[in-house]
Amino acid sequence: MTVTARPLTQHFGVELTGLDLANSLSASEFAFIRQNLAESGVVLIRGQAQMSPADQVSFSKAFGPLEKHVLAQFLHPAHDEIFVVSNIVEGGQHIGAHGGSKEYHSDLAYMAEPSLGSVFHCIECPKTGGETAFVSMAAAYDALPEGLRQRLNGLD
Repeated sequence: MTVTARPLTQHFGVELTGLDLANSLSASEFAFIRQNLAESGVVLIRGQAQMSPADQVSFSKAFGPLEKHVLAQFLHPAHDEIFVVSNIVEGGQHIGAHGGSKEYHSDLAYMAEPSLGSVFHCIECPKTGGETAFVSMAAAYDALPEGLRQRLNGLD
C-alpha cells in the first residue's frame, strides 16, 4: 500500500494512510512520519486497532527516549511508558486518568526540556466529542497584528 498524506486543517495537522504501526516500519516510512510531524505539528494515523501496547512503546521509542508520566497510578501495568486515559470504569474504579483537564494545558510543559510530543492510541473512540484538542501556536502567532508580533519578538 502506498503511504499518503492529506492536510487535516488549513493551519496544521496531517492524516497519513498506508501505515501499519503494529509492524516494523521501513526507514523511509518512519522518515515520512517524522517529516510530516515536523512540518504539520500533528500526525493522525487511523486504523491501528491491531497495535499492542508493546508496539506503541516500540513506535514511540523511535522518536527518542520516553518519559514516565508523574501520575504513576495511571501507568499501564505492563508498559509503564504508557499513560492510560480512559472513561471506562471496572469494579467501581476508573481504569485510567479521566475527566480531562478543565482548562487548556500543554502536557508536561513544566519540564526543563519539554517532550517532543505524545503518541495517543485510541482504542474506543467516541463518535462525537472527546476532550483532547490540538492548537497551533504558530498559526495563532501568525494571526496576530504585526505590531503585537514585533512586541512579542523582544520578550524572553
